[in-house]
Formats: sequence, structure tokens, C-alpha cells
Amino acid sequence: VLGWALDRWGAAQAPEQYFQPYYNPLPLWDMLMRGLSFSNEWNGLATRLGSNGPFWSLSYEVAYYALFGVAVYLTGMRRVILLVAGVALTGLNILLLMPAWLMGVWLYHRLKQGARQRPTIAVVLAGLPVALYAIALRFDLPDILQTTVQPHLPGHALRFSEEFLWNALLGVLVCTHLSGVTALLRYRTAPRLSSVIAWLAGASFSMYLMHYPLLQALHAALPGLGHAGLFFLTLLICFAFAELFERPLHRWRRLLRGSGALRRTRVTD
Repeated sequence: VLGWALDRWGAAQAPEQYFQPYYNPLPLWDMLMRGLSFSNEWNGLATRLGSNGPFWSLSYEVAYYALFGVAVYLTGMRRVILLVAGVALTGLNILLLMPAWLMGVWLYHRLKQGARQRPTIAVVLAGLPVALYAIALRFDLPDILQTTVQPHLPGHALRFSEEFLWNALLGVLVCTHLSGVTALLRYRTAPRLSSVIAWLAGASFSMYLMHYPLLQALHAALPGLGHAGLFFLTLLICFAFAELFERPLHRWRRLLRGSGALRRTRVTD
């Protein structure tokens, strides 16, 4: 709703800054239907929600949670039928980026089991992926993979999955990097730094969710802000959003449980 309102406000101030394909003026009911179901990038439904392009990945993630839950918690024909139905509903584009998400699942369980690395190995694991990423960009590896190695799917719009081989490689680099960083932090604790990182992380989802409509609307309505002003005002509003919705998540969960919606479901804060 806030994204829809920001788009309408910004487009009224500077309509020339709101144009396809970076703005899709959906009516509010359509935004709510697609946004609340997270189906905006599913098979046959792919569309941009106003100016909020980054929202695409949430559609992917919800599909992964649903498919993963069916695969892990169900059995027999019910699992097979629901998996097939889920794949048909969400579509090929969703599946093409699923390897990176599964790498994250694997890494989470590996770290939860307390896997440790020697300090020298941890440094290599943390630093080498960063160097390899820079080298890959220097030699334009994403374009090489997409144009010469990646299978072509004529007649099918891949949209945000158009670099699925490069994205899978990125998943490997990110998992390796996080594995090394986690090992380094286990050898040397920094309580103050950890508390700062935790506080910043407590607003990361709000930043991701709101930054694009905010930047677009503020740039349209307040053109004199400049890049620095846009940057800091957007961050300020995102952190305010987090104070209302992201940081007090445990209170929202208690409210839902109290209303009966989640009374039988144990939700960990």
C-alpha cells in the first residue's frame, strides 16, 4: 500500500520520470492481489508492482518456501501431486534460480552443526570469492556465460532469471565467503561490532523492500535533494519503517497468535 501511494505521489509530481519498463501503474486492487500472494513473478503472471522492481525476489522466495515445505514435510502421492502443481504454478523462471537458494539452506545447516575451519583456511574462504568476483566482472564473465554457455530458451522470457548460470556461480561464491567469515568470527569475538551489525541487519529487509519506491518518489517530488540527500533521506525513512514493522516482529507475531490465526503454530522470534 505504501509503495502504491509513493508511486501515485511521485508520478503526480513528475510523470516524465515514471515510464515503462521501470514503472507499471497497476490499480491498488491488482497490487494487493499480486503482492499479498507474492505471485507477481509466477508462471503467466509476471509483472512489475508499480516501481518496486526489487519485489521480484520475494515472489521467488515464497515459491521456494512452499516447494521446500511440500518436499520435506509431505510424503507419498500427495507430495508428488503438490510438487508438480507447485512447479506448474510457479514456472520455469523460479526453478532456474532455485540452486542458489538451496545452497543457502545447505550452508545454514552446515553452520548450525558447528562446522569449523582453521584460521588460514577461513581467511582464504572469506577473501578468495571477493577476488574471483572482481575478476569475473573484469572479464565480463556474466555476459560470456549468458551468450555462449547458457542454454537458450527461444520464445520464453526469462526476466530476472536471464543469467541463471551466473547466478548459480554467485551462489557458490557467496556461500564460500559466508562460510569463511563465520569461521573467522568464531575465532575472534567483537561484541560491540556484533551489536552494531545486528542492529543494522534488523532493518535490512525494510531497506530492501522500500528503497526503490522511496528513491523514485523523493527524486520526483524533491529534485533539489541531490544524490547525498536522496541517499540519507531514503535510509532514514527505511529505518523508520523498520521500527514500525521489522524490529517489533515478535510483537506482531504475538498479536496474530492472540487473534487465533496462529494459535496452534509455534513461531520462534
